[in-house]
Amino acid sequence: MGIESVNIHRIRLRGFWESTPLPDGRTRHTRHFGRPRLPTGQEIIRIVCAGVNPVTVHLNGSPIAEGVFSVDVTERLQPRNTLMLDTIAPTMDEQVSLEIHSPAETVTTGSADTNPDSTTDRPRFYDRLNDGF
Repeated sequence: MGIESVNIHRIRLRGFWESTPLPDGRTRHTRHFGRPRLPTGQEIIRIVCAGVNPVTVHLNGSPIAEGVFSVDVTERLQPRNTLMLDTIAPTMDEQVSLEIHSPAETVTTGSADTNPDSTTDRPRFYDRLNDGF
């Protein structure tokens, strides 16, 4: 029996935010970050923001979202990136993250006819990170 799973590795974009007041009363929060190295090149990278609303989001100068969001930015990331959020929130600590979604894998599980002491055989995302990447 196989079950499809997706591994998600979250990188919180906390600290290092530059905050600038805007004339309309909102604050522009700017954060620079590098493109994560990907073990297989098949991963999907999403920028996720939960809890900051209203917000206007730009990545490398291009608008990508408004409001609370989760956006696939895999093809838009460059080696060095600039993320800008215009919002009423005074700080951005722990509200924005990059999520790396690894490709679906098949997890082998035992059935009633097999040894109940058998283990699940599944390569883990973190294990692949340590395989020379």
